[in-house]
Amino acid sequence: TLVAGVVMVLNAGLSFGLLWISWGLGGVLLSILIGGFFVGRMGRELGRLAPTAEPGNARVVALQRRIGVLSWINLLVLLSAEAAMVFKPV
Repeated sequence: TLVAGVVMVLNAGLSFGLLWISWGLGGVLLSILIGGFFVGRMGRELGRLAPTAEPGNARVVALQRRIGVLSWINLLVLLSAEAAMVFKPV
């Protein structure tokens, strides 16, 4: 998506300074950061803890909650980036 967006901007002769282009590409980059770094790191920790943790373990529950919240944030970032690219605010 990111590479396709950059190629489309270059082929169309558009400027990366346009709000909707910056917002769209920035949203994709932020999503990669959230998913690849934060959620990925917490998911690995959860994968190590969960098999041996007692049911209701506070750390496991906290990690599950954080992963859920970050996943929702990531979804909202992607939806806002999509909206910016579809509606092209000035």
